[in-house]
Amino acid sequence: MKMAHALIALFLAAPALAQDPKFYRLDFVLKELDESKVLSQKAYSTFMSTDERQKGASIRSGTKVPYQSSSGGQYNYVDVGVNIDCQRIQEVNGQLVVQVSADITSVPAASTPGESAVPGVPVIRQNRWNAVAVIAIAKATTLFSSDDLNTKRKLQLELTATPVK
Repeated sequence: MKMAHALIALFLAAPALAQDPKFYRLDFVLKELDESKVLSQKAYSTFMSTDERQKGASIRSGTKVPYQSSSGGQYNYVDVGVNIDCQRIQEVNGQLVVQVSADITSVPAASTPGESAVPGVPVIRQNRWNAVAVIAIAKATTLFSSDDLNTKRKLQLELTATPVK
């Protein structure tokens, strides 16, 4: 644990060391679990380099969900889906240090009666995570995990960073 803290401190305190940039494919897997059983799994990928000039990488996948905003038939829209942002990535002592933010929003398939205070307005579930993580190269690492407040389900985000040759 002390090693991870030292790697994060080095990552935050110093810009990337002046060396040739390395490129990585970042594979994220979002899992919905019911206790230990995987109910659904979605995959998202992007590429990133250790070049300090790269501003980051973003993944956006979603839907606009309409809801009636007034009795006159006007509608507003709310964005639901997956937003993943990587700000920096750096290789330190054979591991990767990466800053990741994730925002996962969804409309539950079946709402609990009385769950929405306003009829016709969808209930939106949201998980937001942000962290600087130390991960092993080419090994799946669970970055974030959250329990659903209304069920026994859990949402989990994994990352595998594979060097690009």
